[in-house]
Amino acid sequence: MFDNFITLDMLNTFLVAVSVTVMLTQFFKDAIDWVWFKLFKKKTNTKYVVFIFAVLVIGAPLAVKHGFYGILNFETIFTTLLNAVLLSLTAMKSYESIVNKDRQKRAKENNTVIKK
Repeated sequence: MFDNFITLDMLNTFLVAVSVTVMLTQFFKDAIDWVWFKLFKKKTNTKYVVFIFAVLVIGAPLAVKHGFYGILNFETIFTTLLNAVLLSLTAMKSYESIVNKDRQKRAKENNTVIKK
């Protein structure tokens, strides 16, 4: 049943790539923050974490399909980075809109004012 839950071919679709990027970021964000703070005594910026996961989500299917050395050319690297920027911005905005809708719903239920 779950042997084809998410495949590498599915990551080539934008919606699945956004969903996987959001899920990976939310799952690993606390661990990355903890390690980064222990090493550098600074908090990580979430947009960089999202971008790294976006590069992995886009790059993994390419590396599997063409081989690691098959993707080491200017065109593939440039389009991967460009697509990763688009993917990370979309993932951050989609997560933000979901969280804001939930906050508005809870505020409406509790009759409180939302602070931005």
